[in-house]
Amino acid sequence: MGAVLDKKSIEAAVAARVGNLFAPSQRVSQQPMATGIPTVDLLTGGLPRGCITEISGEVSSGRTSFVASVLAEASRSQECIAYIDVTDSLDPATMRQAGVDLDRLLWVRCGGKLDQALRVADLVLQGGGFGITVLDLAGVPPQWVRRIPMAYWFRFRRAVENKPCCCILVDQTPCAGTCAALLLEMRRDETVWSGPPEFRLLTSVRFNVRKKKPMGLQECAFESRAETGICNVSVTRGPRRVAPASRRH
Repeated sequence: MGAVLDKKSIEAAVAARVGNLFAPSQRVSQQPMATGIPTVDLLTGGLPRGCITEISGEVSSGRTSFVASVLAEASRSQECIAYIDVTDSLDPATMRQAGVDLDRLLWVRCGGKLDQALRVADLVLQGGGFGITVLDLAGVPPQWVRRIPMAYWFRFRRAVENKPCCCILVDQTPCAGTCAALLLEMRRDETVWSGPPEFRLLTSVRFNVRKKKPMGLQECAFESRAETGICNVSVTRGPRRVAPASRRH
C-alpha cells in the first residue's frame, strides 16, 4: 500500500522544487508617487506603488486634468509611462502642455476594443518596466465595464504587487472592487468665466476629489487654470461628521 501524504508533506515537496507557492506574498514597502497636486498628495499620501489606484467620475469631472498632472510629475522623475487608451481619446497636445514628456510615453490605441485593451494591460503589467500604467476606460459605457470579469482585476493586482509601478484605472463608475487600494471619486465643482457676457472666456475649473478608499481624511479640491494648464492648491477638508441623534426622555 502506498504511503498517504498529508497536505503539509505535499506543500513541502512542491516548495523544494519551485519555492513556497502556498505562503502569502510579503508586501514590500515602497515610496508613494506624487501626483503634482499638493492637496491630493495631502489627502492620499501619494499614489501607492505596487497597487491599483482607481479614478472614477463622470464626463468633465477632472479625471483628465488629474491624470495629466500625475503623468507630468512622473516625467519629471524620469519614469516611463504606458497609456492604454480604449477609445483613442488621449490628446497628446494636452499632455504636452501639462508637462508630460511624450518621449517617455507609450500610447497604445485600442480603437474601442475592450477585450484587446485588457490583454494589452495584462502584458504590460506582467512585463514591468513602466513606472505608471494607465488603463483608460473613461469612454467605455459603464454597463460594458461592469461586465468585465473580476478575475482581470485580481490578475492585475497580483501583477503589480511588490513592483515599483502605479497601476491607474480611469472609469466612470468604480469597477475594481477590493482590488483597488485607493479609490478617488471626482466631480466638477465650479467653473469660472471672465470677460463681457457676449464674449466670455474660460478662466478656471475647480474639481472636488473624494477619497472613498481607504478611509481617513476624505475630501479635497484643486483648480485647473486655462491660461497655464496647471493644477493649483485650493482647499482640503476632513471627514464629515454626522451629529448623533438626540434621545427622547
